[in-house]
Amino acid sequence: MAEEYILTQSVTLTIRTEDADRLLALGSGDAALLYLWLLRNGGRFDPARAAREVKTAGPLPAAMALLRQAGLIRGEAPPAIPAQAPIREERQEYTAAEIVGFTERDPELKRLMDEAPERLGRVLTGGDMKILFGIYHDLGLPTGVILLLLQYCCEEIARRYGEGRKPTMRQVEKEAYIWGNRELFTIELADKYLKERKARSGQVGELCQLLGIRNRALAPTEERYLHSWLEMGFGKEAVMLAYDKTVAKKGELAWPYMNRILENWHAKGLHTLPEIEAGDAPPRRGGRGSGKAGQKEPAGPTEEEYLRMQKYLRELDGGGDHGT
Repeated sequence: MAEEYILTQSVTLTIRTEDADRLLALGSGDAALLYLWLLRNGGRFDPARAAREVKTAGPLPAAMALLRQAGLIRGEAPPAIPAQAPIREERQEYTAAEIVGFTERDPELKRLMDEAPERLGRVLTGGDMKILFGIYHDLGLPTGVILLLLQYCCEEIARRYGEGRKPTMRQVEKEAYIWGNRELFTIELADKYLKERKARSGQVGELCQLLGIRNRALAPTEERYLHSWLEMGFGKEAVMLAYDKTVAKKGELAWPYMNRILENWHAKGLHTLPEIEAGDAPPRRGGRGSGKAGQKEPAGPTEEEYLRMQKYLRELDGGGDHGT
């Protein structure tokens, strides 16, 4: 015989049947607790307060990602870390004894500490364990995602520096914050991100040729710039136009300056040559709509810049030398 319970309640919370079904389908107690907390607080999310009040078994950001993926919450995800921005995230410091205590109580953390040395090919130092624990506990990446992250970092370091080279935990940590900022809190999202990144590799190689970068590996910052421009939706024509403007102004390939040009176009929704030419042209002198006196705006492509850019692309297609 089924037991009946009477719930004491001074405030009534309601949830639509279809939302309840989606929440149940997730099969996540953490996601259910977080959703109930959000419902109780009118949808307002205070990360610090939620961390204190929601007693989840796993990382809170992972529960948030599940709710977002199921369509139970909406809202803008935080922007990706800019390519040139250093990672300076504050982490709470824990002693080795505290980490051991957390590991003994959390099976997922124990699994991470057991499998990470195998992925990295070395025994973890005390400093390694602190960083790894911070990625799991403070940043909130689940164990499966962190193991995928370790595999990715190992493959990237081997590709750049040769077989046998392994990433440091600081390199892993830096990449982890990029993943956290992109809300890659599930295996599915992380796997999708890696597949998209791999698909762009050929385009990155083509841009390297156009920019005159040959016979050397890209620095990590350079690679992040190129990937970010492709993610924004720029093709090689727009990138080469920004490059031409950069060299004309700076006399060399200045990555931050070129990035500002492309970010400016991206903010205006200009990604193709016709869009840039129409939407980023200099204002006409005098007359209505000419802007404030003395105010300068980035100009669209001049005929000379357009022809130079087309020459670069023809030389690439023909296999000619078009170095800087």
